[in-house]
Amino acid sequence: MGLINNPTTRRKLVSFISRFNSPLCVICYVVGLLGFLALAYAPYNAKTYFSENALLPGWFSWAFNRIPAAWFESKFRSIGVDTHVQNFTFEYPEGLVKDQRFPGQNVYGILRAPRAASTEALVMTAPYRPLDSAEKTAGGIALMLSLANAFRKKTYWAKDIIFLVTEFDQLGMKAWLNAYHHCPTPYIHAGELTGRSGAIQAAINIEIAGDSISSFNIKSEGLNGQLPNLDLINTVVLLCHHGSITPTVHERADHLKPASQSGFIHSLQTMMLMMMTQASGSPSGNHGLFLPFHIEAVTIQGVKMKTGQRFSLNKIGDVVEGLFRSLNNLLERFHQSFFFYLLPATERYVSIGLYMPPFGVMALPLIIKVSDRGLLPLLPSLILSTFFGILSFNTTRFFVESAEAFHLSASDSILLGALAILIAAIAYPKLLKRKSPTSGADWRLMKCMGLLATALVLGALALMNISLAYFVAAVWTPVLVTAKPHGNRFAQLLQVVLLLAVSPLFLICVASFAYTLIFTKVASDPRQVMTQSLDLASKGFFSSVMDFHLFGNWTFALYSCAFVPIWALFWGLIWTPAF
Repeated sequence: MGLINNPTTRRKLVSFISRFNSPLCVICYVVGLLGFLALAYAPYNAKTYFSENALLPGWFSWAFNRIPAAWFESKFRSIGVDTHVQNFTFEYPEGLVKDQRFPGQNVYGILRAPRAASTEALVMTAPYRPLDSAEKTAGGIALMLSLANAFRKKTYWAKDIIFLVTEFDQLGMKAWLNAYHHCPTPYIHAGELTGRSGAIQAAINIEIAGDSISSFNIKSEGLNGQLPNLDLINTVVLLCHHGSITPTVHERADHLKPASQSGFIHSLQTMMLMMMTQASGSPSGNHGLFLPFHIEAVTIQGVKMKTGQRFSLNKIGDVVEGLFRSLNNLLERFHQSFFFYLLPATERYVSIGLYMPPFGVMALPLIIKVSDRGLLPLLPSLILSTFFGILSFNTTRFFVESAEAFHLSASDSILLGALAILIAAIAYPKLLKRKSPTSGADWRLMKCMGLLATALVLGALALMNISLAYFVAAVWTPVLVTAKPHGNRFAQLLQVVLLLAVSPLFLICVASFAYTLIFTKVASDPRQVMTQSLDLASKGFFSSVMDFHLFGNWTFALYSCAFVPIWALFWGLIWTPAF
């Protein structure tokens, strides 16, 4: 301690750290970035295992007849389960559609456990979609009705089983869950439930188009990046193997040689697809709305390949029944195993204990630099950068109402409004310099505050949505760490280009462009690709606003209240006089 307190020693230490600051930042970033990606390699992750022995996954077989999906409401009653209909309405938030409510209905039947007092329940749910929709669910509804009929004849159930068919997908699911847990929301007006059961321990959402499938695709991503307990996914995978049905993650089966080079690339692609879905903050299925209520849930999607073996609903029903028989054995809520993980394969996982160290090393450059000069000259930049975030968060209604005069759609008006705020943020350093010169401001202190704010945001975000935190850190860290005002015109121009390239709105457009190229079948015409990319960006931004108000998705709030102010602060930093 005496050596550190000595002024001479302290100056030498600071000089030493400053000398190796940039190489250290580069090393930390590269090691963290590549170390995180390396976790998809089989020797560096772990095989899944069951933590909850009470699940006792088993295999059971029975037969049933196929039921037409159009009769599901009357069929529930004829089967003999306690049947109810819930009415609900929803309206678009922020005045996106004025003075109009849209009605919907959910139908559910409750199979009362013969040996329990309705204190615990399991849920089997399927969304109702028209037969002409792109992703049909008629097969899933038919399977649910058949299972309800088969389950009613069994006497071993220790929990009630709720069979739920929802309208408008996640809107109907949200309405039912809000009513079940007495959690009203301003835009989804859920009617009272005339029939109820006990505490829900788990839920399975079924999405099957027809009467045969080739594999079961497991959807795990929930609202705001939340994931179900890994034991639930393990149970689905094990029962699929028992039934000789291939389980997949993002419609990708496990590689036969995961430790090979091709196996590593395959696993890395699978993990990246999961991270892209998780980073969006939107649930990949109706199951995602159960997770905020501490109900473990997963979606099972039937996938039909052009080639390969196919399985009938009878075979699929064996897997689903085995899954509910396993869940019926639960003596308490899921609490063991992992809630924070990434899946490079159905039977391999990367736990939080593995992915947080490389993420921390990658983000470490954000907190290396420090400064201790005056704060007062920075207040104009700090206040204005925060103002742009508040403006972005609270002006969606204004942009929609203003768009009517220009005959723009609601989604286009919100995207153009975000562009207008970005342009205002770009212009503010010049205006601020004219009105209130910031020659006394220390850009080092401004950078210190910006890097600490970024590290705090990404660190907190990584605990819930590691995928979004990773992608933002991978793009922002090298640009923000090297940001500084330059006297050289070329260096300053390069800094401007880099910061514009990592602006939140531009990154949304880039992500939409990448999605269009990878997942959408478009012509080779660059104009068509660009048009579809902008349309996707517009609809994605619109959906993030909708999801925030309807479901509590944090993505729009993070964009407005965190990413925009941080970016605006660094934009002002590069225009601060260097001294």
